[in-house]
Amino acid sequence: DIEVAFANDQEVLDYLEEFLVSLIRKLKKEFSRELKTLGVALKSPKIHRITYTEAVKKLGIKWGEDFSPKDEREINRLFNDGIVFVYDWPTKIRSFYSMPKDNKTCFSDKTHICKCAARIF
Repeated sequence: DIEVAFANDQEVLDYLEEFLVSLIRKLKKEFSRELKTLGVALKSPKIHRITYTEAVKKLGIKWGEDFSPKDEREINRLFNDGIVFVYDWPTKIRSFYSMPKDNKTCFSDKTHICKCAARIF
C-alpha cells in the first residue's frame, strides 16, 4: 500500500513501479550469492497497466464484479512476462475508504470509479 500527497493516480503508480524495480535491483545486489545458490535469476519485470474495464473485456466477465481467483490466474497468464497493475476499479467492489476518482465519472449503472485503487498481479 502506498499513499502520496499531491499526486494523481498515475503518479502514485509511477512511485510503486519505481519501488518494485529498485527492490529487485537491491535484492540482486545484496543477495546475489543466495540467489545463485537457489538457482534464481531475478530480472526487472515488465510492468503492465490496464484499467479494470480493459481487464473485464479481456476476461469476458460482467463489469462491476470483482475478480475470482480463476480471473486473477487468467490475468497472470495473459501478462506472464511481468507485473500487472489493474486500476480504476468500481467503488462498489472496493473498500469503503476508496475515494471516487471524481463525482462525474459514472458508467451506465451509475457506479463511480475509485481514485488510484490498483491491484497488482
